[in-house]
Amino acid sequence: MFAITLLAFIASSGPVVAQTWMPAAVGNEWKYRITETAEYAIGGQAVSQESKSGSYLREITKQDLHANVPVPVFVFEEVRKWKGGSEDGHTSSLGALSRGAFLEFAMDTGEGLTLHENPLVYVPASVKGGMSWEVGTLELNGLTVKMQGEILGLQTARTPAGAFERCLKVRYTGALGGMIELEDGRLPVRDGQLDMLHWFAPGVGLVMAEESIRMDLLTAQGTMTSTLTDHYALERFQVDGAPVPAHQAP
Repeated sequence: MFAITLLAFIASSGPVVAQTWMPAAVGNEWKYRITETAEYAIGGQAVSQESKSGSYLREITKQDLHANVPVPVFVFEEVRKWKGGSEDGHTSSLGALSRGAFLEFAMDTGEGLTLHENPLVYVPASVKGGMSWEVGTLELNGLTVKMQGEILGLQTARTPAGAFERCLKVRYTGALGGMIELEDGRLPVRDGQLDMLHWFAPGVGLVMAEESIRMDLLTAQGTMTSTLTDHYALERFQVDGAPVPAHQAP
């Protein structure tokens, strides 16, 4: 699964608490408009490019206890649907607010729940413009991504759901390695890079994102470079089934 990007903001002068950036409650639901572009090149020469658009739905379906997780976790269910009727397989993750930090403990992309060796820290307990931290290492379906986070500041994010002011802008970067499953089989990743920007609105959570993943894959025809770019923009945020307009967000 490819992570959602965070958008730009002006550096904050003081600390803020993570709960304002990622509200977690059963019944919360986020719907995004998404576009995705995939480009492929072999030996530096472009061989194909594909673009598609659709929607991405993310909702918190329940709160539960899970073995080997020290705090109660929220279950996030996610699915991407594309124009024309195709659908990405459902994915799910286990997240929690712990002492003000938003953590991810596990993910399931359809092959069973995989617990992270250590929880991924997507938003620290307190943040300040210019700070950076180790998000953690994601190991999933043969790929390994060691991620770092950086606070860029506060900025207005304009989305189909409205304009959200003073959004927290976060940048996530990381090196990719391991193996990836394609139609031709499993291919080794010689080099790869993840670069994501995420905009978090107070009391709403992620409202906009830009994501880029580049991988150099070793194939029988030579090195193939795959570049996947996703854009996400919030279309609707609901609490207990009731839409929350942007101008009513805390």
